Amino acid sequence: MKELVLPQNKRALIDDADYERVSQHHWSVQRVANHWYAFATIDGDRCYLHRFLLQCPPSERVKHIDGDTLNNQRANLDTVTNGYLGVSYVAKGKKHWKATVRFDDKQKYLGVFDTAEEAAWERDKAAIEIWGPNAKLNFPELQE
Repeated sequence: MKELVLPQNKRALIDDADYERVSQHHWSVQRVANHWYAFATIDGDRCYLHRFLLQCPPSERVKHIDGDTLNNQRANLDTVTNGYLGVSYVAKGKKHWKATVRFDDKQKYLGVFDTAEEAAWERDKAAIEIWGPNAKLNFPELQE
């Protein structure tokens, strides 16, 4: 394990095998909500360290298993792909899937659920209430 020294007295943890590739960039930190993330500007785009290491597509979310967003050792990183509209993974609590729906430039929180499917189902029910037959759904059979 190596420590990557960052501004604002922060340090990111990375695997020895990743150190050479990571050290070719200038890393900084950003606070998002209550978490600190390491990032660099690469080819004009902001790239977060955890995404840089896993090289995952934008459709995948990366979670830090232990909740420490500066611990970017590969054993602490996992990708979460759910593919559902309005559903995202949250690490806190027993229920891990959050459902939301956006309308009128506002986001409505619908709750957290045990599975991504349950969250997607609830999101779809709310979308039907808002948009009726024009709703984009995860489960089109709800319209039938």
